[in-house]
Amino acid sequence: MIASRECQALLRAPTGYVALVLALLGAGWLVDNQLEGARAAGLLVLDRPFQVPMFGAILITSVFLAVSAVVSVARERERGTLEVLFYGPVDEIAYVVGKLLGQMAAYVASVGVLLVAFLLLSLASGFILSATTLLGLLVSIGTAGEVVAFGLLLSVLAGRLRSAVLLFFGIATLFVSIAVAYSVALLVPVEGPTSPILPVRNALAAINALVSWISPFAYLERALSAAALGAWGGVATTLSEAMVYTLAALVAAAFILRRRGVRPREE
Repeated sequence: MIASRECQALLRAPTGYVALVLALLGAGWLVDNQLEGARAAGLLVLDRPFQVPMFGAILITSVFLAVSAVVSVARERERGTLEVLFYGPVDEIAYVVGKLLGQMAAYVASVGVLLVAFLLLSLASGFILSATTLLGLLVSIGTAGEVVAFGLLLSVLAGRLRSAVLLFFGIATLFVSIAVAYSVALLVPVEGPTSPILPVRNALAAINALVSWISPFAYLERALSAAALGAWGGVATTLSEAMVYTLAALVAAAFILRRRGVRPREE
């Protein structure tokens, strides 16, 4: 029941289609840029021309999925829907698992649209749509679960809708800032073993490594990169880690929901 409600709500809401259109426009723009670049350079063949457009489209869709999961629980709590549901045969585990399955079903539908779109882009551009690109779309389904679970966990932690959204974008901004800072630190030349940049770089490397285990989008990036290279052992490892991440986040979300209750709290 929960999964069906969630999937239908996503398919009926216009925001999902807006996100999908943005993903398709972004992919088309990236393909066009690569086509123009190939013509300017006089190249006849490009190596994996759809890898970056595919990653961009999946990233946009995944961000929407995370925001949708963040908003979902907080909105139902504020409206009192969550309390009504728990009067019936629904407990915390059934609720978060239902939310996960509903969001996943909607994502699978969006992957089907992306697949058709990339086939059309392949015909229009003349670029070959490789098997690894197609498999990359399927691999992204395996990492979508942890994106949803991450959003659900943040939602039950924050409680209120506004707080949940601010928490998500605050954490996302922090993740991006750490990655950018680490990338910049790697570009700074080191003049010697006593250079002051070395401890800064080492600290950022440790923090960035920690973020790579916390951020669900880091798992997505690793899985897609491994799929693009045909490193299926790496894909299997990342998907296994993603499953553990999803399970842990769902259990934590259910536990926090039970402790906090289903009624909205005053901020």
